[in-house]
Amino acid sequence: MSTGDALSVAVGDYQAIRKSADRLLREAGALGRFPTPVEDILKAARLSVEREASLDSGFLKRMYGKAKGEIKRAIDKVVGLFDSRDRMVYLDLTVTREKQRFVSLHETGHGYLPWQKDLYAILEDGEKNLDPEIEQEFERQASVFASEVLFQLDQFQRDASGLPFELKTPMALAKRYGSSNYAAFRRFTGTSPRACALLVFEQPAYVVGKGWGFRLRRYIPSTSFRKFFGEVCWPTEFYIEDNPLAKALPLGRRFTKRCRIDSPVSGGSERFYLEAFDSTYNVFALVFPESELKAIKAAS
Repeated sequence: MSTGDALSVAVGDYQAIRKSADRLLREAGALGRFPTPVEDILKAARLSVEREASLDSGFLKRMYGKAKGEIKRAIDKVVGLFDSRDRMVYLDLTVTREKQRFVSLHETGHGYLPWQKDLYAILEDGEKNLDPEIEQEFERQASVFASEVLFQLDQFQRDASGLPFELKTPMALAKRYGSSNYAAFRRFTGTSPRACALLVFEQPAYVVGKGWGFRLRRYIPSTSFRKFFGEVCWPTEFYIEDNPLAKALPLGRRFTKRCRIDSPVSGGSERFYLEAFDSTYNVFALVFPESELKAIKAAS
């Protein structure tokens, strides 16, 4: 069973989300079809997408004026909206096509999960609502549902297991499934049976007196990584001048080829390996212990 986002929701909720995702994928005839056919999935969920409306303040004001029932507001810029009265999904068409696909499935979660579909008349979603680590459990469930559907439950993990253990694998699978690189990186690391972790950084910035540094945005460990190394306390900022891991991150280039680094885990003695990719929005670093590299070579 996939464990990519399972840690972000209660076990019972995750099982129920998986069951609903499996049912919808089968109703849509989507299993084994690539890229994952989001439009057919929406149709199977009896939802429609309105692609003409713009989610600007004027449109939202008109929507609220007609609403009869509770409204759930986004905590930042609205990128998706679900109107339960007419089963309609509205999207911010200025974001990438890949993000529109994920937002569509997130809104589908609100309209398809049995315990969510009738709670709100209108439900807004912003960028922060789409992260499985958001504090609002309601939103986490919808994002986990979207991930399970987009990556067709365990199919992504099966595909990844037959390909090289490197960042280029989830990048290739992102194209196959029709996802963003970010979502594929997250799924690749979170569902990997190997002890590995994905570190997501903001773009590098120069700080007077400290030099070039990277601010950590997100840490996604595999279950095995968490088991072997526990709850790792990563620093918030990594500066090239004094942090071996930061020195290996791409600065002025897109990729860092696989390289060996000192253990980034407090008290650890085992060496680690790192490879990284700069998407121009974020910097993604895949890190794993040397023992995993030995296991990879032994299996090849």
